[in-house]
Amino acid sequence: MADRIVCVSRATKEECIKRGVQQDKIKVIPNGINDEIYINEDKRILRKEFEKKFKINLNDKKVLLSVGRLMKRKGIHWFVYEVIPLILEEFKNFIYLIVGAGPMKNRIEEIIKEKKLENRVVLFGKIDDRELKLIYNICDIFIMPNIHIERDFEGFGIVAIEAASCKVPVVASCIEGITDALMDGKIGSLVISLDAIKFSREILKLLKDDELRRKKGEEARKLVINNFLWEKVIREYGELLEGV
Repeated sequence: MADRIVCVSRATKEECIKRGVQQDKIKVIPNGINDEIYINEDKRILRKEFEKKFKINLNDKKVLLSVGRLMKRKGIHWFVYEVIPLILEEFKNFIYLIVGAGPMKNRIEEIIKEKKLENRVVLFGKIDDRELKLIYNICDIFIMPNIHIERDFEGFGIVAIEAASCKVPVVASCIEGITDALMDGKIGSLVISLDAIKFSREILKLLKDDELRRKKGEEARKLVINNFLWEKVIREYGELLEGV
C-alpha cells in the first residue's frame, strides 16, 4: 500500500479520487522542464536557419505551432477544419506547423486537401530534439486545441510549458491537466474546448498585435522559470519525502 501518491495536476488527482484513492494521500506536484529550450538570439536569424533547413519560405509570415502525438484528443484535426478557416477570413499572412505523428495524421491530411490549405498547414511528422528546439523559437503562437475524449486524458501539457519558456504565447483548451500547466490562464490563454469562434478571436488578437504578443510571451517565460523548473519541482518532492 502506497504511503503517498503524486499527481501531476488537479485533474489527475480528481481521477485518482474517482478510482478510490484516499484524498489525504495525494500530493499534486507538476511536471518540470530544464531551461534548455529557449534560444536567446535574434528571431530573424533563427527563421533563416529554419528556412534553410526545412526549405519553407516564411516570407515574414506569423507562425502558429502545435506539438504532440496526432491523437483525437489533441484536437488538431478539429482546429484545422474549424478554426483555420475563421482566422483566414481576417488574417492571411500566417502558416500553421504541426509536429508529431499518430493515428490522426491521415485525417488531418484529408482536411488540408478538402479545405485547400496545402500552403497554409504543414505536417512535419517526428523530428529530433534539436529541430524541435529551433521550431519552438521561431514560432509566434503555440496552439493546444485539445478536446475531451472518454478514457483518453491530458494529464498535464508539458509542450505548452516548453513553448512558453521560449517566450511564445499559448492559446489552449481549458480542459483537464492543461489548466494546471497554464496556471489557470496566467501563463497562456485558456479557451472553452471546441469553441472555434473564441479560439479564432484569441489567436487573431495576438496575430494582429505584435506588442501584445511580445508582452504575453515574456510574462509566460517568467512564470515558467519561477514555477516549473526541475530545481523547484525536485524540492517539492524532497519536502514530500521528508514528510513521509
